Amino acid sequence: RELEKLEGELSPIEEYIARHEGYATGDYKDTKGITTSGGGQTGKYQGMTFKEAVREHEKLAESLIDNYHSYPTSVKARLLSGVYRGSLSGSPKTLRLINQGQYEEASKEFLNNAEYTNIKTPASIKRRMEDLSSAIYSLS
Repeated sequence: RELEKLEGELSPIEEYIARHEGYATGDYKDTKGITTSGGGQTGKYQGMTFKEAVREHEKLAESLIDNYHSYPTSVKARLLSGVYRGSLSGSPKTLRLINQGQYEEASKEFLNNAEYTNIKTPASIKRRMEDLSSAIYSLS
């Protein structure tokens, strides 16, 4: 709710991302030790508002995922959340399978990564990854 106070009403997709990212007024280290601020913003996105950062990530999602805008809002929210976190944009094989329409295979491939299988990865992140995997699978 802090983000809404600062930036106004959030779209359903922004709300989904904000719910998982949280919000902090200062800098902090995320679970990977990366300096983060605001609504989970890192690197070049730290100087942006949350909504600006989401828009920039949506442009990236559009460039990575064919027909991104044709998917249901619930699926787009999860795809964009994965790009925002870097877990989906960092998985070229998953993206290739999605773009080939091989959704069942893509959903399995997405969870076939070191972050998901690492015992030290927080359960909340694993659940977020499983949610994205399920959303991909739902397209099959």
